Amino acid sequence: MKKLISFIQILAMLWAIPVALYAQEEMPLSGSEEANRLVREAIECSSNVQMDRSKELVDQALELDKDNLMATMMKMSFDSVYASQNKSHFEDLLESSTNEDEQELAQVWKSTREDIWGTTRGPLKDVSATIDELSEKYQKDYIVQIQLAYFSFENEQYDQAKEIYQYLTESYKDKAAPHNMLGYIFMKEGKMDKAKKHFDKYIALAPDLANPYDSKGDYFMEEGDYKKACEMYEKAYEMDPSMEWSKEKAEKAKMKAEGKEKE
Repeated sequence: MKKLISFIQILAMLWAIPVALYAQEEMPLSGSEEANRLVREAIECSSNVQMDRSKELVDQALELDKDNLMATMMKMSFDSVYASQNKSHFEDLLESSTNEDEQELAQVWKSTREDIWGTTRGPLKDVSATIDELSEKYQKDYIVQIQLAYFSFENEQYDQAKEIYQYLTESYKDKAAPHNMLGYIFMKEGKMDKAKKHFDKYIALAPDLANPYDSKGDYFMEEGDYKKACEMYEKAYEMDPSMEWSKEKAEKAKMKAEGKEKE
């Protein structure tokens, strides 16, 4: 009996080895290696709302490889004129991609961008199933995971997004962006203590970025502490003057704090 148990345990271990290795791989992307490196960096910058840097990296990637699918996708997200001019080009790149998973990822992105594609997205249940499959397959690819979580959030599949973001906070303890999005999800759920915990962690992990303070300002606005919200928004704008929305939110918070908000 002991020998049988040992044999079963060995089989289980041998089965787990290829599964673990499979889950650790990065999603292969079509295009040049350097362009894909730039795209991955751009996605991480975008997740922390470092938009100027993200756009710069995407432009560099397209200079190296004008037919890079992921770079084209991101450029379309940033630039509405480019998007309107390059929809056919994107579809051609999508069709010519030799990587089915990359194609699926791009199709999921399309589902979040009705502003570009109109009402062409499929049923959200199908999108969610695709996200689950890709998330399971590329557990060790942070960039793919952060995109999938965001796409879930944009499609208002908040439970699915929360599950992926929570996985990321546990598996990538040095990454700040997942805490930001969890903060917003918990705010939507009315769980303000949990939201505060994640917004504070976001600041702790990325104190030199502007967006964590903008997010904490949103938390204070939700709590009705307009003075503190104004302080956070002003700090965010001071750190990154390209974040004009932080300046606008600071002015609104200040008016609320002074009881002067316009009807």
